[in-house]
Amino acid sequence: MPLEHGKSRAAFEHNVREMIKAGHPQKQAVAAAYREQREDRLDSVVAKCAAFDCRADSFDGLVKELESKGYSKEYATKIAGKVANEKKAK
Repeated sequence: MPLEHGKSRAAFEHNVREMIKAGHPQKQAVAAAYREQREDRLDSVVAKCAAFDCRADSFDGLVKELESKGYSKEYATKIAGKVANEKKAK
């Protein structure tokens, strides 16, 4: 039972319904749907950073640039880590 990708409310509700239908408790279904939304949001930010290269040459430079755009240090570090992993894969 793969979850539907997307940040929309419809995708969230679909994921909750599908998990409950599959026999998962409601709290677990809601938590999984929220996790899917977070991952999709993070993936979209990572894709933007990878596409525009965010004008940062290093991991710390990317973290600082993302912080200047309003992201928290923790979230910026996650994004920078994913971008670094994608660059290694290429």
